Amino acid sequence: MKALYLTGFMGVGKTTVGQLISHKLNIPFIDLDQQIERTTNTSIPTLFSTIGENGFRKLETEELFRTQKNNIVIATGGGIVEKQANREFMKKNGTIIYLHHSSFEKLYKRIKEDQNRPISYSKTAQDVEKLYHSRLPYYKDGSITLDTKDKSEIQVSEEILKLLTKIAVI
Repeated sequence: MKALYLTGFMGVGKTTVGQLISHKLNIPFIDLDQQIERTTNTSIPTLFSTIGENGFRKLETEELFRTQKNNIVIATGGGIVEKQANREFMKKNGTIIYLHHSSFEKLYKRIKEDQNRPISYSKTAQDVEKLYHSRLPYYKDGSITLDTKDKSEIQVSEEILKLLTKIAVI
C-alpha cells in the first residue's frame, strides 16, 4: 500500500481516525502537526506567533516531503492542501481521503476554544467559515471524499478501510 493521507478541516477527526486505521492495519501513523512540533521542539501556536503562517506552511511542506514512504497513515494539517505542490505530492505518493464535515457549525463548536489551533482561536467564526469554504475545492482535488457528519471516528475509520479494500489499495 502506498501512503494514506487524511485531509480535511481542523477538528474533523483526522488524527483519531488515522490512529484507528494505523492500528487496524498494523502500520505506522504520523500526525504532521505533531511531527513538526517534535522536529522544531516548538508548539504550533508558538510557531505561528514567531514565524507566521507562511513560515509554518513552509515547515509543513518540508515535513510532508520527508514522509515519502509506503505503508503509512498520515494525518495532515488542515491547511496543507492550500499549496498545489503538496496536493501533487500526495496524489503521486498515495491515496488521499478527504474527511468532510458538512456542518460547519458543529465543526466550529469543536475548535473555537482550542488554543492549540491558532487559526480558529484568533479569528471570528465568519473568518473561519470563509477559510473552510475557500479550502473545499483544494480538499476535493484528487481525493476521495467521505462525509463524517453524525459518524463516530470508529465508523469513519471502518468506512475508510472498506473503501480501501474495495478500490484494492489494501
